[in-house]
Amino acid sequence: LTGHPGPEHKAEAINSYDNTLVELDGFLGSLFRVLRLETRPALLIFTSDHGENLFDDGRNRFMHALRTPSSWDTQVPLVIWSNAAYQALNPEAIQHLKARSAEPVSHRDLFPTLLDLAGIEWANAASQASLASPSWAPGKRLLETFEGLGPDFDELRRQEQGCTSATRAG
Repeated sequence: LTGHPGPEHKAEAINSYDNTLVELDGFLGSLFRVLRLETRPALLIFTSDHGENLFDDGRNRFMHALRTPSSWDTQVPLVIWSNAAYQALNPEAIQHLKARSAEPVSHRDLFPTLLDLAGIEWANAASQASLASPSWAPGKRLLETFEGLGPDFDELRRQEQGCTSATRAG
C-alpha cells in the first residue's frame, strides 16, 4: 500500500504492519540467541517510540503522531531481557523487574532504569526510581503532545474503551 489507505483497505494495512513485526521478531530472536550464549553479562532492552492506529475503532484513524493521541499509537512494548551471567550479577534487580512485569510503566521510567541496570550513579537518582529499584512506584503516565504534556494515558484508554464498546454495540 502507498499513501494513506482508507478503511476499505484495513486488511492490507494490518498485513503490511504485521509484516514489519514479523521481521522485528526475527531480528530480536537472533539477538536473544546470540546473547543467551554470551558468557559476559548481557542486557537487552527494547521498546518502541510509538504504536500505530490501524482503523481500530469507529474513528477510522490510521498511522501515528496525530494531533490528538490515541491509546493505539501511544501503547508500546517494553522488553527487558538478560542472560544468565547478568542475572547472576544482579539477582535483586532481576527480581524487581519480574515483579513489575504487569505494572503500568512509561517511557519516563526507562532512562533511570537504563542507568541503574548499567550500574551508573547520577544526581537525584532517588527522585527518579528505576523499575529495578525497590522504591519504584507507578505514576501518572502523561502523554507528550504537540502542545506539551497532554492527557493521562490510562484515562485516555478508559475513554476509548467506552467509545470502542459503544461503536461495536451500535
